[in-house]
Formats: sequence, structure tokens, C-alpha cells
Amino acid sequence: MEMKSRWFETVLIMFCAGVVFGVIFAGCYSEPPMPGKVYEKPYQSEAVKIAWTNQFPDTPSEIHWVEGDELDPTCVPQPTWRNHNGDCVDGMTTPYGMSIAWDSTMVYSRSAMAHEFAHREEFLITNDLDENHIGFLFKSSYIQDTNKLLSEVGL
Repeated sequence: MEMKSRWFETVLIMFCAGVVFGVIFAGCYSEPPMPGKVYEKPYQSEAVKIAWTNQFPDTPSEIHWVEGDELDPTCVPQPTWRNHNGDCVDGMTTPYGMSIAWDSTMVYSRSAMAHEFAHREEFLITNDLDENHIGFLFKSSYIQDTNKLLSEVGL
């Protein structure tokens, strides 16, 4: 009888410790930091309206603009930065947001914005970021058509 009682006490203690541990550390989770800063660039709302709002029913994620010292001058082409794998990239989309490289020579139609919007919409539809670029939006002319529309209005 005493052995059964100890077994039950041990299981109960382990269960309670697990619950306490889970409660304590559940509040410590945070999304991975995205490169760049979120702010409204000039004409951004017009560009987003053309590239996203007029085409998709959902809301785009915030854009983190990667600029200045965050860009890597050794990467070609510019503007780009090094991602967590050390690759030079001009855009990045995760389930938590998107980052886009920008410098003084950029316009929206030459940025990675339409490309990253395609990743975001693929994720919202399929729950897959489509890193292999095989989804509908990458097979369609969405990116090229969007960049053409942006260019035609001077963005």
C-alpha cells in the first residue's frame, strides 16, 4: 500500500511541476525578431493598395523596412542584407511578418514587395510560405503584373 501511495505522490508532483513550468515559460515565448523597422514610407499606402488591397481579401502583415546599417554592402545586388543562414536577401517573409530591403535608389516596383506579398498570401491560403516558389502566385504573372502597375504610376 505504501509503494502505491509513493507512486501516486511522485506522479502528482511531476504533473504539478509540469503545469507550473508550462505556465511560467508560456509567457516567455516571443516571435523571432524581424530585420528592419516598421514605419510608413512615403506613398506606401498607395503601393500597398495596388499590390495587395485591390487583389487580396485579407490584410497584409506589417512591412519591416531594412535600411542603412542593416544592409550588407558586400551583397550583390544592392540593397540586400544577410539572413540567418548568411545568404544575401532583399526580402523575407515569415508567419510573423515581412522584411524588405530599401535604399535611396529604390522604388516600390523594383523592391521585393510584390514577391513578399506573394509569399504572405500563399501562407494565408495554404499555411505554407512557399519557399520553393511553386504556388499559384509564383506560377502566375502576379509579381510581374504588380510591379508593372506600380511602375506605371511612378511607384
